[in-house]
Amino acid sequence: MSAYSNTMSVTTTTTTGINTSTVEQSIKVNPNPSTGRLEVDLEKTQSAKCDIFISNAVGEAIESKTGMSITPVEVDLSNSPKGIYLLQIKTGDKIYTRKVLCK
Repeated sequence: MSAYSNTMSVTTTTTTGINTSTVEQSIKVNPNPSTGRLEVDLEKTQSAKCDIFISNAVGEAIESKTGMSITPVEVDLSNSPKGIYLLQIKTGDKIYTRKVLCK
């Protein structure tokens, strides 16, 4: 009798996506793309105050709103040049980021 076997066992796992938090999924930025006026809906963060920071593609600060607890929050980028902006929402110790296109 041989010490080797003719059978092999293989276990595989499949990753189909990245889990995102309920809060992150509930943050809505509309319209996107935009002509400059945006509405940020923070439905799951209503109970906590949050800060909103907007920067351009090279990281320069464009606008900030701190201590926001009312949703939706209006953001006006209509006087800013066309392009891609990063909208960061900080609530507690979490930071959520959305890309915004102004055309």
